[in-house]
Amino acid sequence: MNFECINVDSWHRLKDLPKGSREKQWVLRPRRLNLSKKFETPVEFYLFKESHKRYPAEFWAEITASEVGKILGVSTPETQCAHMDDKYAALVKFFLKIEWNEKKQRYQQIETFLEGGDIVVGIDPTFDRKEGEKHNIFIVERIFSSIDQNDLFREFLRILIFDTIIGNTDRHQDNWGFIRNNKTSQVHLAPAFDNSTSLGSELIEEKLAGYLAQNEIKLIQYIKKGKAHIRWSEDGADLVRINHFELLKNIAQKKEFVIDDIRAMTRFTDQQIKDILDDLAKIKIANSKYILSEIRRKLILRIICLRRDLLKKEFKII
Repeated sequence: MNFECINVDSWHRLKDLPKGSREKQWVLRPRRLNLSKKFETPVEFYLFKESHKRYPAEFWAEITASEVGKILGVSTPETQCAHMDDKYAALVKFFLKIEWNEKKQRYQQIETFLEGGDIVVGIDPTFDRKEGEKHNIFIVERIFSSIDQNDLFREFLRILIFDTIIGNTDRHQDNWGFIRNNKTSQVHLAPAFDNSTSLGSELIEEKLAGYLAQNEIKLIQYIKKGKAHIRWSEDGADLVRINHFELLKNIAQKKEFVIDDIRAMTRFTDQQIKDILDDLAKIKIANSKYILSEIRRKLILRIICLRRDLLKKEFKII
């Protein structure tokens, strides 16, 4: 794989600011004209998504997760490395379709994104969107059933398997949703987006070696301590956050097909992940604080492969 870091200094910067806790900027890719003075490239919007200030290498988790999604068969937005001025970030492609409207002589979205949070609030007006403490697997399944999209619920559960493998702890109600075609009203699941809170992205560089020492005891503890954002309930009343492995085990007791999907999604090899990380490390980064260091690559590799192995052990997959 040949990765590059795209210079977006000359790209048009949009004024509308996206939601979220990270510094972000919507940018428009310049379009090429052919000899007939007609555009030969489509309109493409991207999100220049910076890391948290405390964790300058965090954006690598977003890029790596996107590539891992390809291996696992989970749809993720096209994500690349980019730099603007002296800052480096993940460049995430806008995943809604845009086309030319001949009558209005302008480009327009032909799809609408329906945030999970909007639908949850529609079902439960008391839902606290800021805290998300009532975000749970039962209301999520109810949403899929209400729109007669049970097949898409299986796709959603595959995203939860993906989150388990990368250790994403932030799949909250606004980090998933549906895409509706404005012409046909057909609905499909949005790609697994916003994956930066994963792969140890919040661990500072100076402490990474400690997670790989002493038979990786600290790393195993770190992995088992992480919890999925989506809550579970044993009694139907008290909602609790549990680790990803427990959540999938509980879901699989009612949805046996989850085991088949876990089996299929854990067939990747260590070398496949290493190849991704090695190729990403070849990207030239001028500012040293943004470099994907060797120790971080080793940690990301071990996080993914160890989480895969723990998942296979939990479900007795050989």
